[in-house]
Amino acid sequence: MDLEISGFRVDAITFIKKDLKFQSIEPDGVDGLAKCTKVSRNQPSIEIFLSELQEKCFKSNQAVTIAEAPGVEYDQLDDFIGKDGFF
Repeated sequence: MDLEISGFRVDAITFIKKDLKFQSIEPDGVDGLAKCTKVSRNQPSIEIFLSELQEKCFKSNQAVTIAEAPGVEYDQLDDFIGKDGFF
């Protein structure tokens, strides 16, 4: 913000928190591999990370934010966008 940046575009933010158990997961693809999204997208308590980012960076600097948030369900959109959302 000291460089006069007025906002941020944040890509794939729902992947910011990972399942740290690093357990094997069942293959589910036609290629016999497993999709990593099961253990790397929208993990429990992700809102703690996003709230801190919003509070300490975006809100405190009145920054404009645009985010790509894959996997967010429609009923969770209010948590992500709007006046009281993360972005």
